[in-house]
Amino acid sequence: MLFSSKSHMAVHQDVASMAEEAIDEYLAIAEYCVTTGKVGSSGVYGFPAVLLLFSVVDALSNYLGSPAHSFAALKKMDPTLSDVQIRNLARWFRNPTS
Repeated sequence: MLFSSKSHMAVHQDVASMAEEAIDEYLAIAEYCVTTGKVGSSGVYGFPAVLLLFSVVDALSNYLGSPAHSFAALKKMDPTLSDVQIRNLARWFRNPTS
């Protein structure tokens, strides 16, 4: 058993089921971020949504056997992206202030 808790946390028998659930949760929360308005603003939580989605891309890239943190899965989703564009997105994800 990988994780257990007295609260409502899921219990996983293997890493694959835990990863699948985590990705589903990231996608659900990213959707919430862009469909829920900020209190006192007309905006949504776009930046956190992008960080969550990039975390999913990073995980999928690693799962597909690409080098760590390469974001290579983006190329499979959009073949028109250049390697430079993908590297820039990966670098921005790792350090958004650069």
